[in-house]
Amino acid sequence: MAEIKDGILGGVHGKIGPVVGFMWRGRYFLRSTPRKSNKSASEKQIAQRSKLSLVSTFANKVKDFVNANYPLTMLNDKMATGKEQLISMLMKDGVLKIEGELCLDIASVLLSIGTLPPAVIKKISKLKTEKIKVQWDNSITNVLTKDSDRLTIIAYSEKLLEFKEIESIARREDKYVHFDLPKEWVEGNVHFWSVWKSADGKLVSTSAYHGVTELNESVEVENAESEGKSVVENMVSGELDAENGEGNNGNGILSSYEGVKEENMKSDRIETGALSNIDSAKAEAQIGENMGSSNLKNQEVFKKIEDYEPWSVLEALKRIEEQDE
Repeated sequence: MAEIKDGILGGVHGKIGPVVGFMWRGRYFLRSTPRKSNKSASEKQIAQRSKLSLVSTFANKVKDFVNANYPLTMLNDKMATGKEQLISMLMKDGVLKIEGELCLDIASVLLSIGTLPPAVIKKISKLKTEKIKVQWDNSITNVLTKDSDRLTIIAYSEKLLEFKEIESIARREDKYVHFDLPKEWVEGNVHFWSVWKSADGKLVSTSAYHGVTELNESVEVENAESEGKSVVENMVSGELDAENGEGNNGNGILSSYEGVKEENMKSDRIETGALSNIDSAKAEAQIGENMGSSNLKNQEVFKKIEDYEPWSVLEALKRIEEQDE
């Protein structure tokens, strides 16, 4: 049954025979009663309906924020709200098909559109205190930007399928801020967007997407920091070893030639006492034996060893004999 609320000349709500009265954007309309179709939907129709259902469900969760931060514009010869503009954009470029399943490309979601230049978000991370830290660079400015511009963060929980708007949490001049997520957000992936607004709320920036943060990764981050510290300590130790003549080539790896040469030099030093009373020929034979006992696999290394100068050991023996005399 239809109802005429404003008298005979007023708008109509409800069904009157083959037509239905309704109000849309403050105006009253009549349309024909939809007929049931006996035709089966085609594959393209089913895909389009699934796509629209996915996009509309997502947009409905954040429609209030989007409607407040999108400018009204004409869409298909009609004035479109922020939610309708968002749905239109996602239907065109925001849905991907992965392994036969429709998926929303969250990185393509714009939650606001405006002219205020945003500060560049450098990092969003979770601290050990369970707070979220946001850092930004405010060096990009123009006549529209002010130190008093306010930062709003929008978070979306994949696990709970919920949006959370954390509004006016810092000023542009602050450069960083800490904030808490809802207590029930204890695990799962969280997506973040940033939006900047002027202090009087008249100007807004286009939203920027900042990727995903895993809430239960704090222990992993700490382990990563610890591992990073160990790596740095090992590198420093390696550099010190190199400076002290330990044979490190600067990359933490001992090259084949350097290793062989060092081993031969150690062998030469061990044999110094035994060689003190033998002639040069025996010394050269001993050095050749030491070199032959090394674990050499690369023929190029053997060629480099030919450049080794055995006479330097003899010279050392002569100096030792002179000192003993």
